[in-house]
Amino acid sequence: MRPTGGRRHPLAFISVLLAVAVAASVLSCAKPGYKTVSLFTASTVPKVVADPDTKPVILATRIRASVAGDIGVLKFYRSKSNVGTHIGYVWDANGRLLASAKFPEMTSVGWKHVVLSKPVRIAAGQTFVVGYLAPKGRYAADTKVFTGGRTVTKGPITAVGSAYSYTGSFPSQTWEGANYYVDIDYTYKSGSTSTATTTTRSTATTAGPTTTQRTSTTAAPTTTTSTTTTTTTSTTLPSNPTGNVLNLPKIPWAGGAAYFARFPDAVKAGWANPAHFPVGAFWDYWPGGNGADARAEVQHDKALGLNFYTHGNRDQSACVLRDVGGMSWLGEPGSLTDLSTCGETVWPGNYLEDELDGTSGSTTEAFAELTRQQNAARTATPNKFVGVNYTSIPIQIWTSNADGGRYINGFGDFVSSDDYLFSTPNRCEAAWSDGTAMEWWPFIGPRPASVTRCRDAQSYGKLTDGLRSRDALDGARKPVASFLEVYGGADPAAKVGSAAHVKAAAMSNLIHGAEFLIWFPLSFHSSCTSNRLLSAASPPCAAAHKAAVGEINNLVKRLAPVLNTQSYQWTFGAGLETMLKVHNGYAYIFAMTDGGTGARTFTLPAGLTGNVTDEAGRILPVSGGRFTDTFEANTEYHVYRVALA
Repeated sequence: MRPTGGRRHPLAFISVLLAVAVAASVLSCAKPGYKTVSLFTASTVPKVVADPDTKPVILATRIRASVAGDIGVLKFYRSKSNVGTHIGYVWDANGRLLASAKFPEMTSVGWKHVVLSKPVRIAAGQTFVVGYLAPKGRYAADTKVFTGGRTVTKGPITAVGSAYSYTGSFPSQTWEGANYYVDIDYTYKSGSTSTATTTTRSTATTAGPTTTQRTSTTAAPTTTTSTTTTTTTSTTLPSNPTGNVLNLPKIPWAGGAAYFARFPDAVKAGWANPAHFPVGAFWDYWPGGNGADARAEVQHDKALGLNFYTHGNRDQSACVLRDVGGMSWLGEPGSLTDLSTCGETVWPGNYLEDELDGTSGSTTEAFAELTRQQNAARTATPNKFVGVNYTSIPIQIWTSNADGGRYINGFGDFVSSDDYLFSTPNRCEAAWSDGTAMEWWPFIGPRPASVTRCRDAQSYGKLTDGLRSRDALDGARKPVASFLEVYGGADPAAKVGSAAHVKAAAMSNLIHGAEFLIWFPLSFHSSCTSNRLLSAASPPCAAAHKAAVGEINNLVKRLAPVLNTQSYQWTFGAGLETMLKVHNGYAYIFAMTDGGTGARTFTLPAGLTGNVTDEAGRILPVSGGRFTDTFEANTEYHVYRVALA
């Protein structure tokens, strides 16, 4: 495993030995006619039990099953210093999350177990990945175990390698054939295979190294079971036909919902669930207290597709969010009246003071205050993530990579920026009012085709590109997104975008890699002045815009398990902006034009078969690996679905 930043991995020792597993798991008791095996035994002890690395990281083992069976238990070897809330995962070989469970608290050294509430069924010949989150590092790791094609076999299961991820995403990176001692209990019908444990090379041309059994240095751990929740994919999406994942490179990302698994309070609030995609509102007011009117307002907002609030009035109640369910609050301690009593399942994270980059006297002053607030938040609430919102300063062309990178990478666990392109005066204009030329696109990254296209919905994705560009400077990733205006933004002289523009801007954000959405529901425009544009009492002048927000929010909610997968790199054709994802045996193509209108031809990558359908149920025929669709307006977008071959 190699930490971010390009430094050499800090493993102090290299082990070429792997302990031999000779007995079945101490936890499982297979029914008659079935056997349960694990790769390692309770007496197996790694040579390096606690790596010096202290960063949050997911460690995993890739396993192949020669016969069908069930995964009933996840386990890993725990050192004394491997502390915090540990989450276990099961993925298929393509990175689709099959199950997750929280390990019970444990202070002893040795193998730590969690029983899945529902076993994961594995087909004969299937490769899968099992892993766990080490929130403070210090994991077991022996290198050179899986190098040179070496594998470890116990009965019908074979460990074929390992992987890790610092971003909270599906682990796919490797380091020197390391074994991170992540294991399972695998139950299968007896009589299918030998139960001898072997360490071999994957090719028959070279003999594998000799393995010796290591003497145990610790007692077997107490076997603890717990009631857990197995996370499965949404039942509202299509079932999984037979098929292989696309053989294409993937786009770097933070990890979707899995990113938040490193924060225990985010797990409690459901943010690590792949069916959850964050969609929030800034300063969206609901009545104070815990009365029926407050609950009705929050239920209304939930139906509109929102699932979190940030920056509101301190008389609002966290108990309302808890009682309604599925709603979260991001804010500092004391920011709601009863966070201390009702916040356990609704308070996953904090938001630092808004726009400190723009309100501070200097960059030095801003960094100092951000540091102070972030340190205070992490000290007061160590199990919560930290969010931070900026003006557009961190992504402006006048801001150096050093300063822009520090804003994005030095503060917050997720970052947003607000620059309301459609409604901000003196933005997207070629000259000031006195005729003096001005920079109409003062942001890093790709520019719109012309100043006349600057206010297109597609430009919001370009702002997200700027955030992702600065986010990538440190080699790691965190969720980023640009704010979205519901109506007229925060200036009386603002222009007003159409309702179609509003939802298209959100889609542009998603296509360009935003891993959450956040709405600004205030308008100071004379045609519709309100601070409650998304509430049940929103003014009639905002009705169309509010409906558009609800439409895109609920599309995102329905497609959350898809959005919480990593995107593939693929160019479908000219004049298009697209995002390609795979979920449950289908490819999903999120598409809009690059700002124009008219017919667009999509060339599909290899591995897709059959006709294409869209979110409205239209069927688009495929011929020669291509299909065509027409976009009547540059705010039009579609989500297409096509089966994997």
